[in-house]
Amino acid sequence: MAAYIYRCAQCGETLEHTYPIGTAQRVRVCKTCGGLARQVLGHVNIQPSALDRSTVLRTQLADERQMPSDHAAYRRMRRRGLQPPTVKGSARLENEVGDQIDIKHRDFLAKGGSKGRLMEVYEEGAVSAILGGAA
Repeated sequence: MAAYIYRCAQCGETLEHTYPIGTAQRVRVCKTCGGLARQVLGHVNIQPSALDRSTVLRTQLADERQMPSDHAAYRRMRRRGLQPPTVKGSARLENEVGDQIDIKHRDFLAKGGSKGRLMEVYEEGAVSAILGGAA
């Protein structure tokens, strides 16, 4: 079964209906105003159980092969006083960060924010002002 979203052309109401995969109607009658509600195509979330079993296994095997280097990188970073968010991906992260600020504010820095600006803001005590409360 899959959930399908419909939007009414007259009133803008959004409706959700569940159908077996591949059997959804493209147009429905809006329960609010009686107008035509068309199926909205958007983000699709595919659960691992719906994937080909070999795809899931390949992903798991790749994660398992990467785990020893991720674990070693995690331990090295912890010895340096850094706290990676998880063990998974630590090997990649180790090469991208220099200190805890790089880890903590990775999204801000990736969007073009400067480390110098972050340091100024920390000194001013207004970190939440530029990071939206994520100090």
